[in-house]
Amino acid sequence: MKKLLLAIIFSGYIFANMVDGIAIIVNNEPITIFDIVKTSRILNISRQKAAQILIEQKLQDAEIKRLGISVDEFDLEDAIEKFAKERGLSVDELKNIITQKGLSWQEYKENFKKELLKRKFYEHIVSKNLSKPTDEEIYNYYKENIDKFSIPKYVEIIKYISKDKSALEKIKSNPLASVNGVESDSERVDVSKISPKFAYLLQNTKEGSFTPIIPFSDRFLLIFVQKKIGNEPLKFEEVKNGVIADMMNKKREKAIKDYLAKLKAKAKIKIIR
Repeated sequence: MKKLLLAIIFSGYIFANMVDGIAIIVNNEPITIFDIVKTSRILNISRQKAAQILIEQKLQDAEIKRLGISVDEFDLEDAIEKFAKERGLSVDELKNIITQKGLSWQEYKENFKKELLKRKFYEHIVSKNLSKPTDEEIYNYYKENIDKFSIPKYVEIIKYISKDKSALEKIKSNPLASVNGVESDSERVDVSKISPKFAYLLQNTKEGSFTPIIPFSDRFLLIFVQKKIGNEPLKFEEVKNGVIADMMNKKREKAIKDYLAKLKAKAKIKIIR
């Protein structure tokens, strides 16, 4: 019996050490097996993908520190207040929602701060690596991606309007749900009679999908695109700003991806287990 007890204790000790053991070292910074397993479970991804995410985080954290990028308490509080307001909430209401989900408000703030740091880091990358495109480049991009800048003649939609943004979130996650405080109406939209901005939104929303939730006066608007009828290219002058935005977004993504790839290529990464 004593031998069995010792064996159980010893095996538990070995298992604990395996879980807490270092799996990867990135520029002298360790990533443990526990970190990988935890990330894998939270994000519902493979351990291999979790390890890659953690490696990138280590590289980004080190680069953020090297560049001297920071977020002070004032910036953090201001960003959280803005985030809550965009969702029709006060900070106290947001705090209640977080704590009701069993999360620590302090931990939430720390994660929010990490996201702000990442955003500032990405902005730094973009500011150093992107240049304004020429008119020729913009027009060529428009011609090469003409389908993205074409619109249907008509779009059949369902509009959902509410003062409560969370009510529209419920509709978005379950279209068949009956939610209080939500008005809905079906409509066949003549695209030639709406603004280019609204037309662009409908064009870039697939059939059978929802648009993002949009602030609308003192309420919020959600649109479900049922069906698109016909298809016509928009004039370049009408969508030039949209073309630039789409073009710059792709360049932005590429600049960030290339920068991170260079960091990884120069890093000392040692796989231990």
